[in-house]
Amino acid sequence: MKKVVISILILLPFVLIVVISIAGRIFGDYDYIEVVGVSFLDESGDVVENDYCLNVNLGEPVVLKYQVYPSNASNQRVTFAVTDTSICSVSVNGVLTGSSVGRTRVRVTTYNAHSSEIEVNVVDKNVSGVAIVPESITGYVGGNAQLNAIVEPSTAENKAVVWDVRNSQICVVDENGVVTFLRAGSTVITVTTVDGGFSDECEVTVLGGGAVFNTTRVTTDTPTVDLSEYIEGDMTNAHLTIMSGDCSLSGTVLTFNNTGVAQVKLYIGDDSTANYTTLMIIYSV
Repeated sequence: MKKVVISILILLPFVLIVVISIAGRIFGDYDYIEVVGVSFLDESGDVVENDYCLNVNLGEPVVLKYQVYPSNASNQRVTFAVTDTSICSVSVNGVLTGSSVGRTRVRVTTYNAHSSEIEVNVVDKNVSGVAIVPESITGYVGGNAQLNAIVEPSTAENKAVVWDVRNSQICVVDENGVVTFLRAGSTVITVTTVDGGFSDECEVTVLGGGAVFNTTRVTTDTPTVDLSEYIEGDMTNAHLTIMSGDCSLSGTVLTFNNTGVAQVKLYIGDDSTANYTTLMIIYSV
């Protein structure tokens, strides 16, 4: 036993010398690589431009992309800071979460104070409601009206809607919100969002009287056309407006300056968008 202990004690200095020699070689060959910069990257992994803005959906976490330079720097630790923390927050791992709609800036900083910034725009892509404009319409048999569906918020990603009418014998509505009045009476038009199923209603009243075009298309070989020939009903609250074409209008008489196509709308009532019919006139010789 004593011989073993003595042998170990004799060999120990040599072992220490070898260990120290190897350690010296390892640490002597190690070069510390300093960080010289950092940049945010876009969704494609490219360095962001000055006008770059990261759009983030409310409540959906996004991992921020960045690059420390050089890529083999010894210490790649970074920290994140947000200018307005009420709009978004960033975790220590670079996960950004939007908490309210708005814009702010986010900065990434290396351990030795190199930094980069981007603008962040937090939006709400989820539909929260819809409204029909106008809320009610009154028209005459044979006429049309335009309804618009205002989907909220304005940043909603899917603004698709579906139109429906309670009594299709009174009026019909197409996929663009154009209403056609069929017969006197009252009904309700409903619009429903595809995303979320939010809906709104519009009261519709259809009157039996009023002026309308009795056709939608006319071809003429003379430059002057009396449109009264194509109008049915009472013109008391009606007026004509040229929508397109190289022509002029005096009362119900349309005069072409050159051959071509003109489009005229016959409006009823004070609100020119509420009730109308359209006539296309083609002048050729």
